[in-house]
Amino acid sequence: MADLQSPPETTTPEDPPETTDALADDVEDLDELDDIDFDLEEVENKIAPLALAWAEASR
Repeated sequence: MADLQSPPETTTPEDPPETTDALADDVEDLDELDDIDFDLEEVENKIAPLALAWAEASR
């Protein structure tokens, strides 16, 4: 009969500190986007002509 060995102990890997720090910085950058205020009508007025020009060019 073969010798039964216990399976190797498994551990869950932990993220290195520099990874979690980088993620924290990204989250802070995303929080800054909440402070952006824009006029939707102004955005639509700038996008509509571009969309029309693109549609005409693709015909």
